Amino acid sequence: RGDIYAHYGQLDRAIENYSRVLDIDPNFGNALWKLAAVHVFKREYAKAE
Repeated sequence: RGDIYAHYGQLDRAIENYSRVLDIDPNFGNALWKLAAVHVFKREYAKAE
């Protein structure tokens, strides 16, 4: 779902969904990368690290 939210510009909802995935599996690389990408897009660079 995070991908769909991000695609339609609902970035906060995308962040929520990627974060939920990471609560289940903190090492899931795809969710980590996409969460960081959304934060960069929002210019929240510190959160993207």
